[in-house]
Amino acid sequence: MSNTRHNINSHRYESMQKSSRKHRHRSTRTHFHLNPVFIIVAVLAIIITISCSIHIVNASDKEDKTMHKYFTSVTVKADDTLWDIANEYSYKEKPKTYVNNIMSINNMTDETIYSGQDLIIYYYSDELK
Repeated sequence: MSNTRHNINSHRYESMQKSSRKHRHRSTRTHFHLNPVFIIVAVLAIIITISCSIHIVNASDKEDKTMHKYFTSVTVKADDTLWDIANEYSYKEKPKTYVNNIMSINNMTDETIYSGQDLIIYYYSDELK
């Protein structure tokens, strides 16, 4: 009987040790869980940051100055092309449209220009002249 009691007590002790090891193992994992409040605050911070960025971009678009269109004459330099002139003066207009308009203003049938040739072009400025 004593031997049986010893075996039962020994079995209980081993079972308690295993249970204790499992519990210790689980407790080390629990500190990696994120707090739900932290997650909500982080998501809200990201949303606010994005919405503020969009607002700043939209505000800068509204600050565009009024541009005025003016005409002037330029003398073509060596190696100039209508496309070079268009890239310099066209502002927000597509270069192809600008080239076509300059050709029309100057009664040109093709895009060929020569060094020393005077062309009437237009440009944009925020200054009222």
